[in-house]
Amino acid sequence: MNNNEYLNEEKYNQANKKLKKISLIILISGLIIGGLLLIIGVIRQNNAKKANQKAYNEAYELSAQKYASAEKRLKEIETEKNELSSQINSKQQACDSISMQSPTWFVDTNACTNEVMSLKTKLGELEQEQFSLEHADYTVYYSLVPPMKYKTFYFLGGGTTIVAVLVAGVLFFITKRREIRAFNIQQQMPVNQEAITKMAPTIGNAAGIVGQDLASGISSGIQQGINNVQADNNVASNSMGYATPQNNVENNPMGYTMSQNNIASNPNDYTTPQNNGIDNQM
Repeated sequence: MNNNEYLNEEKYNQANKKLKKISLIILISGLIIGGLLLIIGVIRQNNAKKANQKAYNEAYELSAQKYASAEKRLKEIETEKNELSSQINSKQQACDSISMQSPTWFVDTNACTNEVMSLKTKLGELEQEQFSLEHADYTVYYSLVPPMKYKTFYFLGGGTTIVAVLVAGVLFFITKRREIRAFNIQQQMPVNQEAITKMAPTIGNAAGIVGQDLASGISSGIQQGINNVQADNNVASNSMGYATPQNNVENNPMGYTMSQNNIASNPNDYTTPQNNGIDNQM
């Protein structure tokens, strides 16, 4: 036959052991799962750092190459500008030296002027290219790995660990609740004992007074009951209908009233002190 009683020490110990095992399993599982998630987060963070560093290095090298190429081109432009300036000056002098007396003066002057203008146009293009290179932005932009790709694992791992510790702690606290309550009672017992010791005389005196009043009341009640019984017995023994001082006039159907002490001393006179000398109708 199965034992279905739960309020016994054996059932308590079994349930206590089960709760301890469950709390331990939850704690170990939470620590393992949370630790793995944290490790994954650390690995992903390291990989993200490496990827970001690699992207930075590549961008930096590309930017440096662009800047070096621009520097080289600026030097070439400076050389070409000097050459064009020299050519323009020489050509301008040649144009100025054409004799106006020559029959081809107009044609020669026009051709020379066109050459000078062409050289000046090239010089302007070089200056414009130089300005663009000097004010160009050689920054190379690159994409970083989003932090949430590894921080998510930190949140999950930390949350799992905290929840596991809290749940396991609550379950373990439940298994130790009896010991904790006993410890609290043990702490309070000296104070309670001292209070009882100091209050005992006062409580004893009060109990004595209450006991005396109670005994007095009981004694008074018993005496009153005895008196009532005696009065009832006296009424029953009065078969002549004579009323005694304890009885009312209503109990005498003949109308006679007397005291018990006057019956023997006054056999012929039926007038009692209660009747004030009124004669008996008989």
